[in-house]
This record gives sequence, structure tokens and C-alpha cells, in this order.
Amino acid sequence: MAFSIWASAASATCSTSALATHGVEIAPVFSSGRVQGQAADDRVEEAARQAFEVTWSKVLGDGNAWYRLQSVSCSDYEETCIAALARHEFGDTAVTNIVLWRLSDSGKLVCTAEFDASSIDPTVKPEDGAPANVETELLPDGNALLVLSVSAGNPWRVVVDASGKVLEKRKLVAGKEQGDFRRMCPLPGGRTALLGRIDRVPAVIALDGSGHATWTQKYAPGDRDVVLVDAVGSTNGELWVAEVRSVAEGGQWSLGDARLRRFDAKGLVMEVRPLPKPVMQFEADPLGERLASMHPTEAGLAIEIRSWNDPTGPVLKRVDLPIAWDLGVNSNAVWHTRGLVVAGTIDGMPALATASASFDSVRTYTERTHGPASVYFARPRRDGAYLLTATIYAPTPEGHRSRVLCEALKERP
Repeated sequence: MAFSIWASAASATCSTSALATHGVEIAPVFSSGRVQGQAADDRVEEAARQAFEVTWSKVLGDGNAWYRLQSVSCSDYEETCIAALARHEFGDTAVTNIVLWRLSDSGKLVCTAEFDASSIDPTVKPEDGAPANVETELLPDGNALLVLSVSAGNPWRVVVDASGKVLEKRKLVAGKEQGDFRRMCPLPGGRTALLGRIDRVPAVIALDGSGHATWTQKYAPGDRDVVLVDAVGSTNGELWVAEVRSVAEGGQWSLGDARLRRFDAKGLVMEVRPLPKPVMQFEADPLGERLASMHPTEAGLAIEIRSWNDPTGPVLKRVDLPIAWDLGVNSNAVWHTRGLVVAGTIDGMPALATASASFDSVRTYTERTHGPASVYFARPRRDGAYLLTATIYAPTPEGHRSRVLCEALKERP
């Protein structure tokens, strides 16, 4: 199927008005009262049998496009920014745009913005393909920082305001270099680490609280088969990066040796340690004293707690969660003051699991009123609630399409 990119500039709509582009109307949200023919009372009854209470629920997108969730960010004042890709099909052709939804603390849709790749990079041509890997982080001033690849090897850092207007943009690689950054890792002090590649070599870029690069570190050419998995940072600027070597055997790819690489505040490598098994995600506790490493098991997901200064040493605590995890999903776990929250699936449905701060209590929630899920995120809120977001697949008048589910949950006593 051929792909094309809309040549229009970024467009946005706020509140409840729909966004129309090239004759395609994109309704900002479905009513949370009835979704896919399911009454709100049914969802409340289902939630009553679980350990969580649904305070509000939204399904974003409409039946005119396929939506794929990309990333989620929450601000200190409880606003939520959700980034997704929207694929519109016109007969034998299709276009894929970037969509940003902003939700208030009560789940009200504040603003919807949709723009195409050419509004970021005017040199993008239809044959360059669709934008991908949209990561977002809300900045203290209320603007959103985006890291995205508008075409192959062409990553950008973009700042947009609440309406989706592009305020600032620049390429993450210089000159003829090509890059691909698929991982944005929040760090203490509002800093961010970007993990990806520059000219096919693994690379790390550290951003300050305003989203500006403070250092860039490229790996050696012999590390081309290394995949950067996750990063956690400390208040003194240090950074642990988890990496794993990919191995090709008989036409199949598998995970090889895993390591931890420690960078100082200037991006210099302090040490490299081997890991006993590949780690799919790392999280640091709010005090920066312990690390949680996560890896899938046959029963679900295992979480192992170790000391920050000895991340390959003895396991201080282990927790097993009955939740399935897609290895391709980024940042679907967060360690916060109340404990650890993880998103995933249970029986193919969107699910959330929490472990208490002492890791001696585990609670789960399964959203059973929406179709099969993929690409999911969990985020804690300062008011004690949790956000669960996921790409869901459901029937529409136009056929089965994918949309984005966002729910606010509170644990029952």
C-alpha cells in the first residue's frame, strides 16, 4: 500500500470542536458514557469486583482512522499529554499523522492537535514513509517536548504549546549523520535521557530540564549489535544505561550478553558491569537508593530490587506480578512514593498492577469492557490515582479500528 504525507501545516482544535483536515473529520473523543455499545454502569459494576475504582474513562479517536498509542506524560498539576499516530486510509493510499491529546485532571479533553511530518521537516517526501517513535514529556512551563523520527534516520526534538503549535524544533543529529531515538527516559530534576542510534551506532543524549542537550555519547563501532534498553539517573547527574547484545542465529534474533553502563554527569563512562540476565526496564526509587529491574517470566513479570550502588549485586527483594508484558513497549512501569505501578495485559485485556512501597502487597486491575490491547502505559498521579492508557481494537461502523483508551483509577481501601 502506498503512503503519502499531508502537506498542510499543523492544525489544532480545543475543547469539543472536531478537527477537519482534507475532508476527513477527526472527532476529538467518544463519550465516556457509552463506548462500543457498553454502558458506563457495566464498567462500574465490573470495576466493583476489583481492587480499583474507575474515576473517569475516555476513548480517544474515531472510526475514520487507525490510532496507535506512542507515549504518555503527566504534569505536577495533573494534566495529561497523550501522543499517538493516526493512519487515515483513502482507497489505495494512506497518510499517517501525529496526534496530541491534552486531558485535564478530571479527564476533560482540553485540546486536540494533529499535524503531519512536513510541518516538522519540510524536506519530507511521501515516499519517506510515516512518522514514528513519538515520545513526549510535559515541561514545567506547560509546553510539551516531543522526540520523534519524521522519516528514516531523521530524528527531531520539538517543543509544542498546549494547542499543538510548534514553538521550537531542531534535529538531534548533525550534518549528514542519521539517527533513530526510540526511548525517552525521565530523570531526576526534570532531566531526560534519549536512547537510540547515530549512524547505526548506539548513542545516548542527555537533555536538561528545558529539553536542551547537555552531552551526547556515541558507542564504539564494534557495538553496532548492542541495543540500549533503558536508563535511570541520580540527583548528582549520574546515569545507568541497561544494554543487551542482539545475536543472529539461523535467521532468528535472540538476546545475548546484557550489561550496565554507568555515565557521570558529563557523559563519561565510569564503569561497565555484566548482568546475569537481560533487563527490559529499570526504575529508580524516588530517593535514588535502590533500583528495580524487570524481566518477563512464564508467570508474568518479575521485579528484582537491588542497591543503586550495586545494581548487579544481591537481590534485596523480588516481586512477581501476574501481568503479561510486551517487550516492545517503552516506559510501562514507574516507581513512585507509593510503590511501583506497571501496565500490561491480563487475558489480552488492558491491565494495571501495583506493588506497595514495601513490596509486600500486590493489587491488579483488568479493564474488561474494551477489546484486545497493545502498547500500554501506567502513570501515577499526585492525587493518589493512576492512569492506564492502551491501544484498543474494537468494532466501529467503518469496521474494526484501533483507538486509545485512557482511564483514571483509584485503589480501594
